[in-house]
Amino acid sequence: MKALLVTAVLVLFAAPAASRTWHILENGTGDAPTIQAGIDSSAVGDTVLVGSGTYVENINFLGKDIVVKSKMGPQATILDGSGNEETVALFINGESRAAVLEGFTLTGGGGHDFAAGFRRGGGVYCAESSPIIRGNYIVQNNVASAGGGLYLALPNSPTDFVSPLIEDNVFEDNYGRNGGGMEIDGGQPVIRGNVFRNNQCAHDGGGISFWMGYGSPQVEQNQFWENVAPDHGGGIYAGNTYQATNIVIRFNLFVRNESRGEGAPYNG
Repeated sequence: MKALLVTAVLVLFAAPAASRTWHILENGTGDAPTIQAGIDSSAVGDTVLVGSGTYVENINFLGKDIVVKSKMGPQATILDGSGNEETVALFINGESRAAVLEGFTLTGGGGHDFAAGFRRGGGVYCAESSPIIRGNYIVQNNVASAGGGLYLALPNSPTDFVSPLIEDNVFEDNYGRNGGGMEIDGGQPVIRGNVFRNNQCAHDGGGISFWMGYGSPQVEQNQFWENVAPDHGGGIYAGNTYQATNIVIRFNLFVRNESRGEGAPYNG
């Protein structure tokens, strides 16, 4: 009688690593000394949780789908980008909507070098990325080119689905040549529930300027208060020099925005 030998093979699969929360403190004694150091150390799915205080730094998400969030909200947690001539927060490495920036005041940004001498997006600069920008105060950023508060660059091609969610933020007292509060050059962003107040520009789009190459943004349930454009579009300016684009603008409130029609000269 032959013995029946049964060989059992156990295949062990490593469990996915648990996400981690990196605690950042103003005095540098947290899990990392700065917010950027927390981002540098983090892995996909982690949270960088920032305590109250003022942080003089400019941050770059580095393509990581992580959450960078304040513990106490934007009134208590300030990201001051004035230490460098740069945007306060950069999304330029293909971040998805799993990348979240929430609960900060972003101020003092001078813009990202889009091209020689053309700095855009004082508070936030977003290119080829689709993050969530939620619940922030984006205030007193100033750029010589487009998008004082936020700039969304034209995607590399019409088939690139770039769709950031820009939700429940306050854009106030920002300045840009076009798009004092924000300039959108392409993609399919959702811009919802924000307040645009007292933003100004040198030419077009005190609150928002759209200069669309391709894409179909949605602008809904926002408030536009007392934004000013010397030429066109105190609240919103929508232009298109490439191909037909649908811009959905609905259920927004516009109060005392001003476009003066002065035909301000274009100075590059």
